[in-house]
Amino acid sequence: RGEGCERLGSGGLEAAEVVAVAGDGDALVVSTAAGEVLRSDDAGASFAPVTSFGKDAAQSFHLRREAGTTRLWGRTGGGALHASDDFGRTWKGPLLLKRVVAIVTPPTGGVMVLCAGRDAPPQLAWTEDGGGRWSAVDGPGLPAEGEMSLAYGDGYVAVACAADVAGPFLSSDAGKTWARVPGLPPAGPIALVKERGGLSLYAAHLDGDRGVIVRHRPGGGEAGLVLDVAEEAERLGLDGAHRIVDLSLARDGDRTVLHAATGVGVFRVTVEPETRPRSWGSSASSDGSARAPGRTTETCGRRSASRPTTTVSSPGRW
Repeated sequence: RGEGCERLGSGGLEAAEVVAVAGDGDALVVSTAAGEVLRSDDAGASFAPVTSFGKDAAQSFHLRREAGTTRLWGRTGGGALHASDDFGRTWKGPLLLKRVVAIVTPPTGGVMVLCAGRDAPPQLAWTEDGGGRWSAVDGPGLPAEGEMSLAYGDGYVAVACAADVAGPFLSSDAGKTWARVPGLPPAGPIALVKERGGLSLYAAHLDGDRGVIVRHRPGGGEAGLVLDVAEEAERLGLDGAHRIVDLSLARDGDRTVLHAATGVGVFRVTVEPETRPRSWGSSASSDGSARAPGRTTETCGRRSASRPTTTVSSPGRW
């Protein structure tokens, strides 16, 4: 096993297809492709179901935790926005008339959502009072199809669409203006955070059939590989798809803590600040996936002079 890696228990997640992870510390909540919401109070060693949004109609459910509160925000696969004030036990909603395709909870509080539909242009909306009052601005030009992702960090907002071959958008003024992040291939789930070296954009890409998380520096700097799901699956003897379907982020002092939901487990990756990630170069292929030339075979949990110091753990498998 790689240095600093551990595999946590998988009680309660054996048959679940997890699509979102929320929380920090010992308290975690996950949601599944079947609309189930499960909670853990032991840092992911075990999970128990608390509610389901898939009883009447099979649909996924994606959630986020509001910073500094026990409030969760979630959206159904159909785009209905819901909220829970008791960490997932009870829910209220739908809260918006428009279809919500992505959610982010800024570290300063409140929630921000991306609304989009086939016949409606993208719109960014946010509330800081639990949904009583909302503000909105127009979003960037996005394809009508494809999984959307929304991120917030250090006053910046990022929007990505997995079907957009030109890569993610970034805004420094709460969505009033948008610009492309230069040099990025198509991205799945994304997260933004200010680290010691500046603003970091963590993005999930497909490297062929391998799901990877890469740290990009929008202000300039080398992209670095943080997690290769195929390497972790091989190390742990896991079968399943390597695509990353959700990515959430929290800060623990100077460290960045990522939770990534994949086809082989929910991984927790702790990125230490003192070293640079291993170099990762990419180009977009004809099918929109990212290709990373020169990739080595060391696992995410091993240390080297050119890698971040990371701890990778997997609280669940399905």
